[in-house]
Amino acid sequence: MSQSTQSPFDLPELLTHLSRFVLQKDAVACAQVCKAWSEEFLSVVWHTVDSRLIEKHMLDPAAIAKNGHHIRVVENLEAHLPSSLWSPSVCKLQSLDMSIGDTPSMQDIAKGILQNNYASLTDVSVSRSHVDISSIIVFSFDGMPPAIDTVGFTNLVRLTITGVGIMREPFSSMLRMCPVLQHLTIRDTWLYLSDEGYIYQHQGLNHLSTTIQQIILSDPDAPDAPSLLAHFPNLKRLSLLHSTVSMEVDFEDFGNEVSRCCPLLKSLDVLCENGMTLKLLNESFQALTEICLSYPGISQPVIDAVISHRGSLERLSAAMPLPELELIRSALEEMGLAVGATDGQIQLLPRMCHRLKHFNLELHKMDIKNVEAEKWTCADLETLHVKFRGLDTTERIDRALRMWVDGREKAHQSAGEHQDDTTTILQDGSLEARVARHLLQFKRLREVCLGSRVWKVDSLA
Repeated sequence: MSQSTQSPFDLPELLTHLSRFVLQKDAVACAQVCKAWSEEFLSVVWHTVDSRLIEKHMLDPAAIAKNGHHIRVVENLEAHLPSSLWSPSVCKLQSLDMSIGDTPSMQDIAKGILQNNYASLTDVSVSRSHVDISSIIVFSFDGMPPAIDTVGFTNLVRLTITGVGIMREPFSSMLRMCPVLQHLTIRDTWLYLSDEGYIYQHQGLNHLSTTIQQIILSDPDAPDAPSLLAHFPNLKRLSLLHSTVSMEVDFEDFGNEVSRCCPLLKSLDVLCENGMTLKLLNESFQALTEICLSYPGISQPVIDAVISHRGSLERLSAAMPLPELELIRSALEEMGLAVGATDGQIQLLPRMCHRLKHFNLELHKMDIKNVEAEKWTCADLETLHVKFRGLDTTERIDRALRMWVDGREKAHQSAGEHQDDTTTILQDGSLEARVARHLLQFKRLREVCLGSRVWKVDSLA
């Protein structure tokens, strides 16, 4: 009796699993094998549509009508491109990045795409089209069907608005229609205040990314209008972005406005110029629990300003605020500098900030001699992302971290015997051993990255 053989690729579960690891160009070939493969791999082919990269024939209305239900992400949708994505078949978008123009037809296309995907979108970015950069483009969510206006964008958690103009009432309606919104990024946007002056307060938004100019002066015609912060009474994190627009700022008054509108705000990202960073930390904010600095902004005065929050500071990190600054990444690593501060100055942070639990200066190279010179007081440290001078290969980094993990396990085993075998485990004087001994001081440490991959372990405390 003959028995037919079945290819493993005939198993739907295996085919579905494999499709997750196939590049888009390979998925195109796979989709042409047979009908079953076509149904599986078309979802990969059409998952992301980048209008700057995709072949123009794929934006043909007939192609979109047939395959639009596979699209989940749309990137770089320009105002002048065909309106084929405004199709009933494109109804399951999760992420949408589009620029808009100032003509009614462009506005209709943008709103039509939003309308067709109101139930699935989680991330939306709306910006002004480059071709219209000399004019102010007014945009809002107004004009949606009553059903959408009532229910809203039920899954939208992230919204970015750049370079447009919005009346305060439509802006308030926009916030009301995004009940689960958590993160709003807004810059170079005018919020015009009308006679009604309706200010909707979004209770759920906890993270705002913007410029200080956008907060203070959203309406150039009404300098006394309520600040942007008035919309977000439960804001917990503020990211202040770099701005090319200069203006006089009373930093003490700005701090009072923050305290009045957002009393829960204790997390600050200062990704702006050095002078503003100093004034914000010294004059506008007190008792911050989380601070994220710009690497180019780290200097001795900024370190002193951060230390002024040592009684409350639990998380400290640094980031590169602009893509072009990545070009100096290797130079920073060779110098072992966080730009304006030496390693000795950086050491003041974990020595003085005793409540610190999360320390992330992943571009900074520490010298183990400086680390050993004086004890870090942050005994409850949980995560550490730094580099050590001399641990310059993956092998050396992994050896140091394996010694740390082994030392933790040995210490845990000997805890019941009321003795510490750490010194007997790490007898040698190698750099790896010295780094491991330093890490073993922190019983709650559970995540470490020394320049390669992240190592995670269970806390011993």
